[in-house]
Formats: sequence, structure tokens, C-alpha cells
Amino acid sequence: MYHPSRGGVRGGRDQFNWDDVKVDKHRENYLGHSLKAPVGRWQKGKDLHWYTRDKKSNDVNSEAFKEEIRRIKEEEEQAMREALGLAPKRSKNLQGNRLDKHEFAELVKRGSTAEDLGEGHAEAAQVQGLGFS
Repeated sequence: MYHPSRGGVRGGRDQFNWDDVKVDKHRENYLGHSLKAPVGRWQKGKDLHWYTRDKKSNDVNSEAFKEEIRRIKEEEEQAMREALGLAPKRSKNLQGNRLDKHEFAELVKRGSTAEDLGEGHAEAAQVQGLGFS
């Protein structure tokens, strides 16, 4: 009644190859075909095993992400306190991009615009729209 199991590989495991599944027209019938035998442009350059990666891995940008999240939370907290009237309102104009008097004078002095420099440079400043003929 009981016979010893047959030697060798049963079920054809030694003959199976995922590369053969890539070219098979019935590849959708194989479980795991989208991960083990990906075909097409959608998988190029993508991490198909993203869900198995450790979430606490030593990411190079993890500190930058944490710093950005901390900064955003601080800004949201400040905005909430301003909306509730608990903190004085900040001015909407950023002070970092303002020009001092000397820089402003350099910027607007005569001869620094494209029209003042000559005809060849003025063409780059003109924008031609739909009505241009």
C-alpha cells in the first residue's frame, strides 16, 4: 500500500524558470508573476518589493524629512495661534528677499535694461502672443 517516494524532483521544479514565464502568453495564470516576472514599462526603475523593506532603515534623507516635518508643524502651530488670537500676526512679506537702497539703485539705474542696451538685446524681452502676425 505504501510505496517509497520517487527520487528526483517532483512536479518539475527543476524545469521551472521565471524567465520562461516572462515570455509565456499565459503568464497571468502564475501566482506572483507581477513580482517575479515583471514585464512592461510600469516596473522599470521601481522598487517592486517596497512593502517588505524596513521602515526604520537608515535613510540618508530621513533626518532632512524629520526636520522638514518639524518645521511645518511649527509653522502650523504658529498659524493656529495667530488665528485664535493667542499670538501676534506675522507680516506676510518675507524680509529675506528685500533689497537695500544701494542694490535697488543698481537694479534700476539707466542703461541696465534690455531696451537701453540696444536693439539686439530687446528682442529677448518681447513676448509674442496669439495675436502676433
